[in-house]
Amino acid sequence: MAFASIPIEHCIVEQGQDALHAFASSAEAERWFCGTCGTPLWVQDRASPQSRDFSLATLDEPEVVSPGFHMFWASRIDWDQPGDNLPRFPRTRGEGLA
Repeated sequence: MAFASIPIEHCIVEQGQDALHAFASSAEAERWFCGTCGTPLWVQDRASPQSRDFSLATLDEPEVVSPGFHMFWASRIDWDQPGDNLPRFPRTRGEGLA
């Protein structure tokens, strides 16, 4: 799943706030989703409380967002070899570059 990061104050839920649910998927992060349909919406990384990582699949026009880095590089599928020079983080952005 592809994600983009934005400053938390730029994340605006226009409707359906009553359907939002969070799940502490690990000690590092909380995953937010729609409780009505189950759509994953964003991940709140406790190490980066000033930003929110949201799923590009939630956008009407996901092609307008360009990737800026790769996360969880250490656990990618071996054949996944993007043809870019973007930063690659073994897990989260706070763990240094791979």
